[in-house]
Amino acid sequence: KQESYHKSELDFMERDIDWEQRRYEIAKDAMNGLLAAPVVDGVNPNPCAEDVAMYSVRLADALIKELKGGEE
Repeated sequence: KQESYHKSELDFMERDIDWEQRRYEIAKDAMNGLLAAPVVDGVNPNPCAEDVAMYSVRLADALIKELKGGEE
């Protein structure tokens, strides 16, 4: 069954995106992915916390840039 919605029910979708909050959420998910990744030959299986944090934020920033259409 397909549902339909009145425009006023979807107004919440038109609000401005809180990019700092989105950055945090993406970085957190990226960190989980990095920590859960399988061991790969030639890649340090135990990176320091600072490196994991840095890579997580870089991944989040790259995704946000792409979502914004490549603008910054």
